[in-house]
Amino acid sequence: MGVGSQIRSIKLLSKKCLTLGITSRLQSVNYASYITINRVKVNGFSIGMQMAGGPNRHVTIKNSTIQNNYNQGFLGSAPDLLFENNLLDYNAQSGGGGTHSIYIGSDGAFTESRLIIRGNTILHSGSYPSGGNCTSTIFNAHAYATDMIIENNTVISTTNTSGCYGMSIDASTGQAEAINHSRLIIRGNKIVLAGTASGVGLGCVSCPNAIIENNIVVQLGGSSGFTAIAIPSNGNPNIGRGDALDTAATIRNNSIYIGTTNSTTAIGIWMNYSTSTAETVASNVIVFGAGTS
Repeated sequence: MGVGSQIRSIKLLSKKCLTLGITSRLQSVNYASYITINRVKVNGFSIGMQMAGGPNRHVTIKNSTIQNNYNQGFLGSAPDLLFENNLLDYNAQSGGGGTHSIYIGSDGAFTESRLIIRGNTILHSGSYPSGGNCTSTIFNAHAYATDMIIENNTVISTTNTSGCYGMSIDASTGQAEAINHSRLIIRGNKIVLAGTASGVGLGCVSCPNAIIENNIVVQLGGSSGFTAIAIPSNGNPNIGRGDALDTAATIRNNSIYIGTTNSTTAIGIWMNYSTSTAETVASNVIVFGAGTS
């Protein structure tokens, strides 16, 4: 695929293709620059869309539908990636902690920056049309990816079980290379989780100078242990690996509703001050329903 290529208005359909095969060749954008993927429908593969294995740059994926893919909906990253106005529905059907509707991750050999994930809708993660439950993070990222913007996305899951997080930009990975999400911005997102989820609505790890603002997090039903916004959201920075430390984050102007009816512990905003320093928390609205404490 050459520089400046475009893929538009095509459909790629499969019946649960469990190997990359044609998906890796056609749907993976490797060593590519200035690529646009627009109005593409991808249905029934192991991985819906993937960018991996090389220094991809300036890739735009927009107005597309990624649906019914068994392991990952979208997987990969690239400097100056724009992933915008896409629908992701019924992805990550295989379940388990390593499957996600959106998975931003690098192979460790390249530094990513200036990714924009904007205006996407994510539904039914971890589920089939006939059933199933969300058991892993819906929108997950861990990479050396600085200046990332995640804004105006909608995440809705009504079949959550333990381990189903809404959005976690974290360091929970076995890769040897350091994790760094410096100057991360998470703003204007809507996250609605219902079921027995006991994890986190949204949060980050290794995200110095992060801004988390103007988000809406709603939890309906569930069990104990739910936290709406957290730093760190999943594990702590790996100091030995060289991960960036959490400091100087700002959490402001977020709206949180926790409507748990059988919870003994529910937290609106949580920060681990043994690992997170100089944080600012201001002007957030937190409402607890009956049965929370």
